[in-house]
Amino acid sequence: MVARPHRPDVAGAYDVGVEAYAALWSPVILPPAESVVEALGLSPDDRVVDVGAGAGALLPALHSFAPRGSVIAVDASHEMLRVAGRDHCANAVRADALSLPLPSGVADAVLLAFVLFHLSDPADGLSEANRVLRAGGRIGTVTWTREGKLAASNEFDRVLTDAGAPAPPLRRVDQGLDSEGAIEETLGAAGFLVDKIWLVELQHQWERYEFWALATGGGVNRTRLADLDGTTRQRALAEGRDRIDGLPPAAFGWWGEVVCAVATKAG
Repeated sequence: MVARPHRPDVAGAYDVGVEAYAALWSPVILPPAESVVEALGLSPDDRVVDVGAGAGALLPALHSFAPRGSVIAVDASHEMLRVAGRDHCANAVRADALSLPLPSGVADAVLLAFVLFHLSDPADGLSEANRVLRAGGRIGTVTWTREGKLAASNEFDRVLTDAGAPAPPLRRVDQGLDSEGAIEETLGAAGFLVDKIWLVELQHQWERYEFWALATGGGVNRTRLADLDGTTRQRALAEGRDRIDGLPPAAFGWWGEVVCAVATKAG
């Protein structure tokens, strides 16, 4: 049986790392998600549910395609929704993607961008999306196929591990979502007819100061650092900074690939 993430672990990490995520990581992964919004073919009056909306990065695109409609931002992280409200005036609802507090058949489109791999049961998440969609409504998803880890991240991980920081809890499982065939099968099993599936490659070269801000401000590492006593934490940060400062620019190059999909509710 495949181990799956638990919602409190995922939401908790996003709660403590929201500012770093919104400022540094979200812009890097935003373009493929925006392409899914465009491919949904929204009409101006459509009602859209953005499940796992996070800090609301996709809300401007959704409002641009459905300017007279309504967009509901759903997320399990209180802090993510706080930033979404602050930065994008989001109509936000804190809820579990597996139990959406919405009536059946009310949405014209549901978006699950970079979300399914965080769920304890992706199939249940898709079933909920199917439930709230009207007949003929559309769903858009973005999931990872593969991702390279920065050499700089590996170096900082070693520093934290050597300092005694516990390993982070499971927050992401890509199995069953990590290829065009896998996502087509998963969507089909949930009652969707796939309209389009495509791959997008991503690359990013971090500046040293950006990487340090993300490495120390992201939710996973902030949680690990919080488990250290004050003296050990400061020592680990100092050592980590020394090691990061000694790395070549190539250590801050990142790449990844995602699979994007748009499908229609059958029937």
